[in-house]
Formats: sequence, C-alpha cells, structure tokens
Amino acid sequence: MIINRLLASNISSPITKKVLSHNKILLFPYSTLTTEELLLSMPKNTKNLKSLALKKKAVFQRPYKIYWQVIGAGNFCGSTSLFLATCNSCYAFNVGEGTQRIAGFVKLEKSLNSLRNIFITDRSWKNIGGLPGLCLSMRMYGAHNLEIHGPKGCMDIYQATRNFVNLRNFNVQENSNKQYLDNGIEIEKVILDSSEPVEKGTKDNMHPSWELENIYMKNRSIWENRIVTELKENETDSGEPDERSVQAYVCKFLPRAGRLDPEKCVKFGVPPGPLFGELKAGKDITLPNGTTVRARDVLGESADTSSAIVLEVPSLHYIESLLQQSTKFTEAENLKHVFHFTPSQVIQDPRYIGWMQKFPSSVQHIFLNDSCSGVGLVAPKIHQTKMRLMNPELFPPLAGMEDHPCKGFDIQKNLFEDFHGMKTVKGICGLRINERPAEEEEFEIDEANLYNEEEVMSEVFDASNIRLDCEKEETIAEVKSALEYSNSALTQKSGERQESKKYPEVTFLGTASALAGKYRNNTCILVEVKEDHFIIMDCGEGSLGQIFRIKGLEQTKRILKNLKAIYVSHQHADHHLGSIDILQAREKVFKEANLDVPLLYFVVTNRYRYYLTAYHHSFEPVLGNIHLVSCEDLIFHTPKNEFMQEIPGDRLQLIDPALKKEFLDYTSLSGIETCKAVHCAHAYCVSMVTGEGYKFTYSGDTRPVQRLIEMGKGSDLLIHEATMEHILLKDAIVKKHSTFTEAIEAGKEMEAKFTVLTHFSQRYAKMPMLNEIEDQENVVIAFDNLTFTPANIHQIRLLYPALKAVFKNDYDAMCDRSQIHTYHTDDEDLRNEQIEKLKYQYEGKQENFNKIHEWRMKVKPKGRSAIKRPADENKDYEDLQIPSTLIKAVGGGGGSEKKLKTEENSEKESDNQDNSDVGSSKLIEVVEKNADDLDNGNTVAEENRKAGPSVEQPKKKKKTGKKAGPLVDEIKDIMRNKYLASQLLNVVNRRSGESMKEESEESSEGDRKIEKSKNSM
Repeated sequence: MIINRLLASNISSPITKKVLSHNKILLFPYSTLTTEELLLSMPKNTKNLKSLALKKKAVFQRPYKIYWQVIGAGNFCGSTSLFLATCNSCYAFNVGEGTQRIAGFVKLEKSLNSLRNIFITDRSWKNIGGLPGLCLSMRMYGAHNLEIHGPKGCMDIYQATRNFVNLRNFNVQENSNKQYLDNGIEIEKVILDSSEPVEKGTKDNMHPSWELENIYMKNRSIWENRIVTELKENETDSGEPDERSVQAYVCKFLPRAGRLDPEKCVKFGVPPGPLFGELKAGKDITLPNGTTVRARDVLGESADTSSAIVLEVPSLHYIESLLQQSTKFTEAENLKHVFHFTPSQVIQDPRYIGWMQKFPSSVQHIFLNDSCSGVGLVAPKIHQTKMRLMNPELFPPLAGMEDHPCKGFDIQKNLFEDFHGMKTVKGICGLRINERPAEEEEFEIDEANLYNEEEVMSEVFDASNIRLDCEKEETIAEVKSALEYSNSALTQKSGERQESKKYPEVTFLGTASALAGKYRNNTCILVEVKEDHFIIMDCGEGSLGQIFRIKGLEQTKRILKNLKAIYVSHQHADHHLGSIDILQAREKVFKEANLDVPLLYFVVTNRYRYYLTAYHHSFEPVLGNIHLVSCEDLIFHTPKNEFMQEIPGDRLQLIDPALKKEFLDYTSLSGIETCKAVHCAHAYCVSMVTGEGYKFTYSGDTRPVQRLIEMGKGSDLLIHEATMEHILLKDAIVKKHSTFTEAIEAGKEMEAKFTVLTHFSQRYAKMPMLNEIEDQENVVIAFDNLTFTPANIHQIRLLYPALKAVFKNDYDAMCDRSQIHTYHTDDEDLRNEQIEKLKYQYEGKQENFNKIHEWRMKVKPKGRSAIKRPADENKDYEDLQIPSTLIKAVGGGGGSEKKLKTEENSEKESDNQDNSDVGSSKLIEVVEKNADDLDNGNTVAEENRKAGPSVEQPKKKKKTGKKAGPLVDEIKDIMRNKYLASQLLNVVNRRSGESMKEESEESSEGDRKIEKSKNSM
C-alpha cells in the first residue's frame, strides 16, 4: 500500500525523492517501473532477520549441555561473577575485579574466546571492576567484539578507561534491546527502579584537591574534555540525587530435540532419504512393509524448556519495584534456579523473603553475596605451600584461604542450608550448577579448584611429577638438600629473630607484568612503615583480594583502617585498577564500625584525576575523604637563571610546604621525592624515607634512567622492575621495560644495600631465570605473598637451589626457551657459548638413551617376542620421533616416521640404520656450520647436500613461494632433555599390548607406500 501511494503521489516531492534515492532507483520516466520491480529492488528489512533465522534453525542444533559456573561468590574482598557456559558459547553475569584471572583457570566448556555477551545487574564497581581486564584478556585470546547488556550508563566505564586500556581491533558495544535471543537461550531483561533517588558523586562530596579547574592540562582527550564539560553543566543541580535503575534477567533455555541416530534407523530398516527428515522432526513413520518406527526410538535424549533468574536488589529501595513485577519472575517456564547477587541485609527483609516464597519448593536459590566465603583460585595456595617448605618466615600461611575447599569437599554439608523453609545454597568459586543434561548431578565442584595437600607434598618430596625413575631418586635427594639449605637461616631461636625485627615490613601482593596469571597477580606492594602505618605502592586489579588472601578478614580490616597513603606510579591498567575497590572497602569498614572516615592521601599523576573524577561523577562517590598529592609537585627542581644555568642552592618542590609537612607527619615519613620514568606519558619513580631513616626507592615501570639512580643514591632498599631476561633486550627497549641485568646494574650504581626484582613477565610464572641473578650478593627476587623486613631480606638468596629443585620441570622449560632466544642474538661469542652447551647436552642425552635402551631390551611385551635391536640403535633419531628434516640435514636415514623396528622389518632397515649412524656423528658439525644462519630462515636443502649420504626418499612436488623453516626450529625440538626422555618412554609404552599390532600394521603400510613410490620413480 505504501509503495502504491508513493507511486501515485507527486514524484518530485521531497519525501518521494528521499525514499527513492535511498533505494537507489531512477524513476524517469517512472511509468516504465512496475510496482513488482520496485519491491524487488528495495533493500530488505534486516531488523528481525537474526531472530527469524534463529527460529528457523533445526531444534537439534541447540546446546545439549548447559551449566552455571560460579567465578566469584561476591563476598567481601572477593570477586563477583557468574558464567553461563554451553557447548556453543559462553555468557558472563557481572564481572567484578579478578574475573579474568579466575575465569582463565577455572574449567569451562568454552574458553574466554567464545564470550560475546556480558550482562550487568547494577553499574557499581563490584560488578564492572573486572571489565577492562577481561576485555584485555579476550583480545589476547583472539576475540574481536563484545556486547554489554545492563542498566543505562554501564558503557561509561569503558569510555573512562579508553585512555589507558589499549583495545585496538576490539569492539565493545552496548546492547539496549529488551530481549536477547540466540539459538539456544532467550534472555528477558527486567528493569527495577528505586523508590528513592540514589546519592551520586558531585562536586560537593568530592575533596577540593580533585577539582579539575585547579589544573591546566594541554592536549586533553575527548573523554577528559567531556568530563570537564559535564561537571560544569551539573554544578547547578549538584544537590539532586541520581535516579538509577538495576536490571534482572530471566533466562529461558529453549527445548532441544534428540539427535538422530543413523545406526538405529538402519537397524529398524529405514532407508536413507526423506524418511530420515521426518524422524528428525519428531514424527513417527510407517515403512512400506507396514512396520511403524517411532521417532523416540531413533532419537537421542531431548531436553525440555527450563528457566533461571539472575537478579540483584542492591538496597531496600528497589523491593517495591521487584514486587510490582513479580509475575515476570514467578511465571518463568519450568524455573529451576534463582541466583541472588542481592546483599544479605536486603535478603533478610520480610518483603524479599515473601517474594522468594512465591516460587515452587523445587526451585534452588543460590546466594552470591557477602554471606559467602573464599577468594577462589587454588593455585596461589598450592604455590605458597611449596614456598613455605623453603622458608616459612618469608612466606606466611594464607590466612584468607584457610576455609578453601579441600579434596573430599561435601557440597551438601558445607553449602546447603534451609532459609525460611526454602532450599538455598551459598556460592563458592568453582561451584557448578548443571541445567542440562538431566542425568548429571545438579551441583558439583570443579576438582581442579580443590586443595589436596597430600598431592602437593608428594609432588615435592616424592617427585611424583618426574616420569623417569632414574631421575626421581636424584631429584628427591636434590630437593631434600636444597630445602635444608634454604631453612638454614631459621636455626636460631624464634625469640632472637623476633627481637631483631625492624620496620618497614614489605609484602608483595602482586609481581606480574601486564595481565595477572595463575601464580602472580598485578603489581601491588604493601609497606608497613611502622606499626599500624601502611602505604600501598601501585594497586593493580585484585589487590584488595590479595590483601585478604594473605592476611585474612580481621587483619585486612586493620590494614584498611590504618592505610595512610596510596602511591600509583603511572596510569597503566595493571598498576591502578584496584584502587577503587580499596577506597570503597576502606570506607565500608569505617562505616560498619560507626567511625568517621579519616583522610587518605593519594599520590598520583595529575592526569589520573580525570579517571577517578569521571567514576565519582558517573557511578559512585569515592573521593569524599581522598586528598590528591600530585607526582609532578614532588619532583625536585634546581633554580636557573635567565641563561638556563643552574644556581647553587637548595632544590625546590612545587608542593605546598604546609601540605608536604602534613603528608609526611601523617604517613610517618621524613621525605618523599619523585622523578620522571622512561615508560609512558606521566610515569614516575619514587623514593621515600621513613621516620627512622630507612630509605626505599621504587622504580615503577621504566627503562634505566639516570635520574632514578641519583634520586635513590644510598637506598637501603631498591624495588626495581625486571620484566625479562637480558637476552630479550630488544623487546625490553620496544616495550620500555628493564631487563634483569639492567635492574641489577641500576642497584649497583645507586649503591643500594639490597635490590629486589619484580614485575616479571608471564613467561616466568613461578620463578624467573636465575643465571643473571644468583651470583649477585645483594640482589633478590620477589614472589606474590612474600613478606620480609630489613632483618631477614638476606634469606631470600638462600631459596635459589630449592627453587630449581622444587620447580625442576618449569625451570628446565625456561632454560630451553632461553637457549632458543640465544640463537637470535647478534653476539657471536654468546652464540658460540651456546653451541658448546648444546654439545654438552648432546653427550648427556646419549647417556640417557643408552640407559633407556638397556632397560627396553629387557622388556618382553605380552604376546610378542623380545625386540631385537643393534647395539648402537640408540642413535636412530627417527625411532625417537625426531623431525625428518633434521635427519636429512645431518645425513640421517629415511623410512617412515614412527616406524616400529620389529624382527619382521629389522633386516629391511639395516641400511637405514647405518646411514643414521653417519648422520648422528655429524649433528654437531652441522649445528656449528649453520650457527650463523639460524635467524635467516634459509632452507636446509644446502645442508642436506653437505651433510653426507642419505637414504633416497620419494620425490615430492616442489612448492613455490615457501621456504623450509630455519634449522633452529629443528634444533629446538631435539635439544630438550625432558621432552626427548618422555618421547622415549611413550615409544616403549606403545610397544605393549594390542596397540603394538596396530602401529606395526601402519608402519608396514608406510613401507609399502615408500617402496611403491621408489618403483614408480
């Protein structure tokens, strides 16, 4: 009708021209264009195409497995997050701080790469604090887009962090639709409004030091200009509270028909064709012979529609809206679970209890709030247990993980409880709630998240992670000796050690670079300057959880009450994203104790004020009792004349002297100074002196800088970033970080009494490489949850032998990677030194091969005669699954890879073995000859001709435009002790039982193909 009216109207009218030009149609003369042609040429309405396409998809494509995974239980100092995982994709409900760290190591059906939708219940830091870190992790995993569902304003946090969170080629979009639908799940969004306005951050409840008009900043970003503009526009209505809504979600899991089983169809005599489609659609059919085949007999298990609810009622002001929309929840089809992010104070309200009682008694209520316990992630506890074996004084027990679930954890006994006649469950990290299939247990816990002390001790003292028996005995003896050495400093009486304890006490809460890992959290250092006077230097995401993990609840509250200052070196996410959580928790602790919130000094660059001011203005008030001290104002300047010549005399700082005195008195310091770091814009280093005269300097992230050395001259303690080995110097220069050697040299030039290295790359998950460090007397390394004082810092050096023994596999792997990096250096002497190491390792491998060969000769597999081998067969690299290209490069023999040399083919391959001997004798010669060309990507064809005779191989068709990989890739495969040894052990294991028969047949078939190729040539 619209088209007909359009054509009947004036063709020259503006509206008509606009419609026709939008459709890119020329209508002169319009009489030649029919209505049908116009309709065909019009663009399709794509608004509902996605939902229509999803509805048309076959039912059996819907997920057969759906479950909920608790990532963070929402307790005090813990993360807040719930994941919904299916066999097709993954969804997140709330992403509090630490979500990306825990989710990366909790077993999920799909990885974070499949996460495309995040649903937020309330735009508070508790629910969105982990969003920047999660986006960085997803980008690293290869994801390209993410949709945020939540109350209005959730995307402001993404906008606020764009200045320091690099999400290049990663799109974050807001989804404001009332419903979300995909092939398996339908999620309805229910908006809950507050009956009373919520307090918002304004200029009136913000400390004056944060006012943006107090600073002149060039080159402001778009977001920074927007914040300044909004603050000025809202000055007139600064007293008006914020009307903020929250969002609940009703999740409906669409039914799934059983998958058609073709074998059952054939068994019932159903011919392939249209009848299969009818059975797949759930229809019974009748065959020509009169037999009736029921669909349920040939289809797998089906799944009916079920539902779940996720909601948060942050305060009592939202209960009225919840009750008004009660039917949207109670009428959910086949409701099974309700997840409550609601605080326990609200849950105890009689109105909320009455709302819960409206659901059927079969519904399970799962609480994810402050009534729960645990901080999740068992790996830090396992690692701390091993470190405590080396020195329990440096590594205290993790008081916050005492209640972490252990092996044999009983879910029913520990998590289930009756709440006013309703079945309720307290959430805990790792808890899984299964929706489908029905035969699985409804509640279970991830075994990987359970602590097993017996297994940990067995790994250390019994070397259970070492596969070869010949290595186990040596490793056990080495571990025992190393642990005795590392604990040797603790032989003095406990009372004497206590008397010598001095301040400051330094606790490393995070020692990782960039993203948090399993054993290292983002950068954070807690310094107790004197008793009950704490300073935090940098606070990456999850720092509050780390304090709770090591100190426990009561000590965490004590630290928050006595926290005097926070210093942030620069505005990278891994150094400051935990600040808001700490500020909010500190305020909460004082309010719970009915105490006034005292002043807290925040030492940070001026640029940081835009981010915190934006959060204070758009989300929650956090700057009421926080005094800003600018890093720029703490730099010492030397007076200069009009000719820019330095004038002898005292250096000056721009900070107000009265403010500096108040700051130093409040924090129990006698001096503080900053200088520019060579890292990013607005990055700083700091040096502080305690009231007792103890000087400690912190580099933050930086390249070596002379001003830092001058500022920290004579420091008692230097904490310097050391992101990577010196062999990776080029990477360090590009990323503006320091290497191990550069940090050590900085400490020497500074004449620091002790240098502590931190901020390690994730390639050093448990420990860094020690070859540059262990010979330095005054240099030690940092670990998460390490605590030391000036009295016991020297004990850290005693850990090195124990670290190598306890983490033998990890250290060996790092050594192997380091060898590969050596080949990429331009230093010829270093490369030659590496060649000598390879020769030595090669000789050791030969000894291991001989031992394994002697043992293997004694093995007589069941149902087979003993395997006969020549005495020198250990040199046959092909039997050890060494890459064939390397065998050819050293003149090695041919034959099929993974060939089994049994009695039946031993004579056939005798020639190949002889050639293999020739190749093994020339391995080192070829390595040396190619040492200069390792990084050039040259083909190995030239070396094949130089290496000696080899067995003739079938000719292969030339591939143009593609060269073989560099020889270093092949050397990397052969020069790894533990991997080659495990390969040998696997070969021996595969030669027993029925698998030997199958492999022998495959090998014989390979021989026949090779002979046939030779004949055809």
